[in-house]
Amino acid sequence: MQGRNAGKVLIAAFLCFFSVLSFAAEASFFREFKGTLRMQDTPRAAFSNLNNTGVSGMRWLVVQLQYSPHIPAGREAAFYDNVTLEGAVLVDSVAPDGSARVVLFTGKTRFWSMALDNRRRTELMVIAPQMLERYMPGVTRNSDMFVARLRFIAPGNVILGEQFIGKRISEDKMRQLFIQAMGENSSVVKVDGGLFSQWQSPWAAADLDVRDLSRQETK
Repeated sequence: MQGRNAGKVLIAAFLCFFSVLSFAAEASFFREFKGTLRMQDTPRAAFSNLNNTGVSGMRWLVVQLQYSPHIPAGREAAFYDNVTLEGAVLVDSVAPDGSARVVLFTGKTRFWSMALDNRRRTELMVIAPQMLERYMPGVTRNSDMFVARLRFIAPGNVILGEQFIGKRISEDKMRQLFIQAMGENSSVVKVDGGLFSQWQSPWAAADLDVRDLSRQETK
């Protein structure tokens, strides 16, 4: 019963029943900037990449971003220091009493430096299965239930790129969805820090040669 009720509140009003779509980000700063959502098993203790899956049945929500910072015209190389990846994920759920609710998970990853070299990079942000069970008890989960927003923020609160991942609705409606959820008068359940950085996840050591160096800070 809870699973049937989980998709009938705020997000469902916007999302309807369309396929997953990623929107393009700031073309001037990134040659590529796209994200995906998936549910993934906890990897085995011995793993080398994201294709190895575990046997525990514990499934994480994985938000994966691929991006290629653009080299400025007339320069051979450049760097952007102290860049932050800010993530937010919205999902319809149910409260313990069976009533409908929306949950907002947020998190940040800070980087020492980002090389503007046109190379493709990747980075994950994840929600742990224990966290999903805490805020989505008894709900059958799949990646289509979630909506994500990823932003690269430079010092001075400059948005270098923004990506929305989720159902096929306009980017403006997705943006409005997050504005409403993050407002002071919002009734959304906010779980600050519930969206983990890759270095906090079982994939902390994966793909290190195609990732920018994170500071491993949580605040």
